Amino acid sequence: MNIKLILILVILLTACAPINNSISLEIKQPPTKIFILAGQSNMVGRAGLIEDDFNYFNENILVFGNDYQLKIAYEPIDNGDGQIDIASYDKRPQFGPSMPFGIAMSTYLNQKVILVPCALGGSSISQWERPKNPLDTYTLYGSLVNRALIAKQMSNGIIAGVIWFQGEKDAVSYLDTHSNYLNLFIKFATNIRIDLRDSQMPFIYAQLGPQDNNELFTYWDDIKAQQEQAQYLISNSKMIKTDDLTIFDYVHFTHRSYELIGQRFAEAFIKVDI
Repeated sequence: MNIKLILILVILLTACAPINNSISLEIKQPPTKIFILAGQSNMVGRAGLIEDDFNYFNENILVFGNDYQLKIAYEPIDNGDGQIDIASYDKRPQFGPSMPFGIAMSTYLNQKVILVPCALGGSSISQWERPKNPLDTYTLYGSLVNRALIAKQMSNGIIAGVIWFQGEKDAVSYLDTHSNYLNLFIKFATNIRIDLRDSQMPFIYAQLGPQDNNELFTYWDDIKAQQEQAQYLISNSKMIKTDDLTIFDYVHFTHRSYELIGQRFAEAFIKVDI
């Protein structure tokens, strides 16, 4: 076979080969960010739910619920139906800062977010101490760690940080935890980072706001002062203020105030390294 014939055969084979004009480009999506919601009743939410709350669904806002199911978030976020961990069972979850926070973060990140509710109304800082077994789901701390790790495994996401609203209980006249609140608070933030394997995980928290019962909340200003100090002692943390917002009873915020608290949590998260 001469060279000319070989060239002709090569040209014919090339012409008959199928042409693929499409180029497949796989755009890698960033991992879903998981946010832990912890503390007491103002994190759970106590404002009455309105019709718009029940009708709001956003496929970019997911919740790893108290039933250990990953699903599209709906109000109330801290719904106790099918609760697995009794430690954080809250009898009266209502509207709180969680959904407004999720909306703001999902919009900013332009991706799905996962909310993990872990708060319990009326819980003191001592109830959030680390147990011997950090995965002990009969404790608030262990339940939080366990939920966060399972949510991470189920979603293949990353734990982006903690938002925390707590301290009202420790301000009451009949408890003495106020004297050691700062140390217990710092220890909680430190231990959570250790057990969730991120030494610089963002920790965003709310300072106590207004209250309407000085006789009961004897140590209110003391707790607020310690919370103010904590932001300088806990690395990669930010504190939001709630003093300018409105309460509807002795300590719980109105619907609109919770919306603003959720947005402030998101604004604080955006300012730290997530």
